Amino acid sequence: MGFIVGPIVGALLLPISIKAPFYFMACLALIELFVVAIFLKETNTKLAIKDISWHPFGTIFKYLKTSEVNLFLISYFILMLSFSMFQGMFPVFINQEF
Repeated sequence: MGFIVGPIVGALLLPISIKAPFYFMACLALIELFVVAIFLKETNTKLAIKDISWHPFGTIFKYLKTSEVNLFLISYFILMLSFSMFQGMFPVFINQEF
């Protein structure tokens, strides 16, 4: 999803300045770092091996209901958004500057 939205956001920021998408991407990356460092907690608190479930979709749906996994998915979306902005806007920046 970030690879789709990132170039669009970069193109919308381009009329402001040629460097605006890069500053926005850097701000998103810093926010991402703080969100991950502060809000994501260790999921394996007991460090013990548990029985393995042979029904993988049940386990996936069970973990998707937890707030830590949802927070991780949101932070991953922000990371992919900023990375795709960099990928999409870097050739425009290089063309404009050089």
